[in-house]
Amino acid sequence: MKLVLFLASFAVLSSVMAEEAIDYGAGEMKNPARTLYVSTAGNDQNDGKTLETAWRTIARGARELRSGDTLLIAEGRYFQSEIPINVEDNTIGFAEQSGIPGAPIRIMGMPGSKVVLYGSEFMPLPEKPLAPAVFEFHLQTKPWYFIIYESPSQIELQRVYAEELALQHPGTYYYDEAGRLLVHFAAIGQVGINVVRSRIGLRIHGSYVHVENLIFEHYYEGIYMRMNRPYDKNVAEHITVKNCAFYHNHKNGLVVDGASKSLFIGNRGLANGYYGTVMVMGRAHDNLFTGNWFGPSPQTQRQLKPYVTNFAMSQYGGSEQLKRNHIIGNVFDDELSFRWKPGVPESRFENNILSGRFYAESAPLPVTIRNNFFGGKVAWSGIGYDIWEDNFAGTPVVFQNNVRKREDFNPENKIVFEAEKLKEVLPQAEFPEPELENLRAAAIESDGAAILWETPHNDGVGSVEFWPKSGGKKQLVTATNQGVFHTVGLTGLKANTEYEFCAIFTGRRGEEKRSGTSSFTTAAKMREPQVLEVAPGKMTLAEASIAAIPGDVIKLSAGRHVGQFIPIRSGLPGKPITLVGEKGAVIDGGRYYAPLINLDGKAHIIITDLVFANPEDTRRIGIIRMQRANDITVSNCQADFPWMAGPFFFCGAGVNITLENNISCGGDYPISISGSNIKVRNNTIVDAAIFSTNFWAVGDLEIIDNIFMRPCVNDKRNPALLVQSTKGKVISDGNVFWSPIPEHPAGGILGEIQGGKWCKTLAEWQQLTGWDKNSIHADPMFVDYEKGDFRLREGSPAIGKGAVIK
Repeated sequence: MKLVLFLASFAVLSSVMAEEAIDYGAGEMKNPARTLYVSTAGNDQNDGKTLETAWRTIARGARELRSGDTLLIAEGRYFQSEIPINVEDNTIGFAEQSGIPGAPIRIMGMPGSKVVLYGSEFMPLPEKPLAPAVFEFHLQTKPWYFIIYESPSQIELQRVYAEELALQHPGTYYYDEAGRLLVHFAAIGQVGINVVRSRIGLRIHGSYVHVENLIFEHYYEGIYMRMNRPYDKNVAEHITVKNCAFYHNHKNGLVVDGASKSLFIGNRGLANGYYGTVMVMGRAHDNLFTGNWFGPSPQTQRQLKPYVTNFAMSQYGGSEQLKRNHIIGNVFDDELSFRWKPGVPESRFENNILSGRFYAESAPLPVTIRNNFFGGKVAWSGIGYDIWEDNFAGTPVVFQNNVRKREDFNPENKIVFEAEKLKEVLPQAEFPEPELENLRAAAIESDGAAILWETPHNDGVGSVEFWPKSGGKKQLVTATNQGVFHTVGLTGLKANTEYEFCAIFTGRRGEEKRSGTSSFTTAAKMREPQVLEVAPGKMTLAEASIAAIPGDVIKLSAGRHVGQFIPIRSGLPGKPITLVGEKGAVIDGGRYYAPLINLDGKAHIIITDLVFANPEDTRRIGIIRMQRANDITVSNCQADFPWMAGPFFFCGAGVNITLENNISCGGDYPISISGSNIKVRNNTIVDAAIFSTNFWAVGDLEIIDNIFMRPCVNDKRNPALLVQSTKGKVISDGNVFWSPIPEHPAGGILGEIQGGKWCKTLAEWQQLTGWDKNSIHADPMFVDYEKGDFRLREGSPAIGKGAVIK
């Protein structure tokens, strides 16, 4: 069925597109072969030739399919794990399970039937809870990617790595290797959990495959399609996905990774949180999406913001093949509606309804955007973040006849109104009414105090509104961390003065609660500085955070201290607040807390002799955060952490920041800093995922005598130093660059990642910048790189460089 005929029968595209003679999708069945059957009442020992002798599993039927065959699936729910269609990597031209023109392979739910493929194990609640809303389960095997949903709310639970954290925090679970699972439910009225057991529902590596009337739930990815490897020798083309639905899939409902000349029509999806319902990848080209409805997919894990990069539909990643993926007559009914990253040349984006944001992240490309309704902002990186037709003048982007008022929307392609009829709304979960317990003022000094309380059944963020009782302006302070234990620091207060306050709770699930009015009186004078001991039976890390005053030394005993250090006060010149660890002192985030130290807006603080472990690793927040901080020194510290935890050090607009003699293993950009008078000396930075460093808007920057080992993951080609922009003097010298991957560059990039000047060798970097004249590209000869022993062996060319921690 050529496109021109498709136009005549469905009227889905403007007439200008009739010039393209592409058979989108699998086409009509003109030469049928067999019709085979699957039923929940079937048996895989049957022959599958009639409904009465149907197979029990879709996988059993799918493996029999050849050109011209149709697999009809009767109503019901089917647990299925990665059904393969023509999957045979490391071959060329394999097509045993591909259809041909006029004889596609068809996999279809029976007309009018509800056919659900699901990838999870449902486990009902045990009879008795261990604690309010906390239940114990026992698993035979670990969850796939450790994904667990509570049911029926379908909130995805956050894994924590300490039993007490799961007992305390709604929306979490604790799992040990023996299979014991503690679940703390967030919503009320839950009846069990869904434990994800499969990555993919249906995997298609073939061509001329038609999929229709199927629902995919609780997979990492519902449908995934690409060609077999090697990618440049194989194709996956002419695939149709029609009238399918995607719900509660962790990453995406549908992933089009390499398919071409394919048709996606009449589909619907929502609540596919991490990256949205549809992801089109770099090798995909010449595809048509039309008549689909994709609704809200907010992230539901407690620590994640509802919306970050989870657009209803995204194009992610580029390639030479990436062209002409047309988006016509669809509804994107989500706060984040559609993203091109990058844009797709020669594509048409027409006659769509977007309730939320449209965003393109690439250089302007020849695309056509016309006759759409945009209910949210239109943004294109490099052009603007709230733009319209005039902003595209002089670019290859054609932006015409789009509207911002729904009543002005008059599309040429009326299929979009059929797509609107696919809209669905899921039931809303209910949550406990918040209770603010144990509200109190603590650590009262002459200049401030901390307000503390708990919301044992609700997870969220605390704020405090306060004012002098004698009269004066009300002020509002909001905590930097989320949870059930709330601490809000009030500073800048007057001595010997009574203050009134109200505590305010804002829940992660939309709950709100405000306390009555309470009061406290500040001290007449500040106490003298002292040593605060954080140890069992003494202070906790949280208690030391609110108690510390200028001149205090906070000493952490040997052992693990689970939590965060978030001081409510700054030090003073000559009287810093010092956090120091005894040998063996570890701040452990329990994979729940991040950052482990938060110094935003603080000054005159020293952090030394600490080990950091297990930061929360889904948001890339980092281990030590220093936004708008001044006079901060971090020395003799170590961290070994996953890249999704973010940087070891994150500092924006900092002043007088010194990082010296630290060891970082892991992270995305372990050192990420902007500001002035920045000193990065004698650090050992190993196994970054993206770049070893990221500097922007920096002045008076010193990068001296550091060791940068393996600056990015193996398959990237990034150097250690990323210096995006400078506003003052930069000294970089005496550094050691090395990687066990020979293709990794030495040196750095000057300018932004896109458009900056990349250097492949240290000599190129030296010539470009005039920096690193005494730096070397050489193996530092660690004692045992693989085991994380970064001491230098005798004879190392890096003696005197990097960190030495005894």
